[in-house]
Amino acid sequence: MRNPIKIILALALFLILSNSESYSLHNNTVKKIREQVENASPEDWFTLAESAEKLISKGKNLEEAKSWVLQSIEISKRPYNVMLLGDYYNAIKYPEKALEYYVEALLLVNRYSEVSNGDIQRKIYFIIWPDGTAVKRKN
Repeated sequence: MRNPIKIILALALFLILSNSESYSLHNNTVKKIREQVENASPEDWFTLAESAEKLISKGKNLEEAKSWVLQSIEISKRPYNVMLLGDYYNAIKYPEKALEYYVEALLLVNRYSEVSNGDIQRKIYFIIWPDGTAVKRKN
């Protein structure tokens, strides 16, 4: 029969090592993203927005991502960075605020073309119908 203490210790060691490796990978990714932001020119709204999108999509360093999105918007208010502000609020479970920014991004789409109406409409759809099914109308 196996020794339960050895099994528990081995499991604990495995969990510690796997978490430290994951933490290290996360730190390296965030470090690279921060370097991109630091190396960007002062008027480069896109690098700020793109870097924020990477963090938001990973659900990591969300406050830092929000600050980059806000800086990006200060430089040039575009559908892409306004949409990302919606993504930030959606990530922190504030769908009402996310909808405000998605609608604002839709209104900006006519002036700029880096995102499509469909991209933003899809985000709105999944806030309203999280399970992915729209309410069926009765005829």
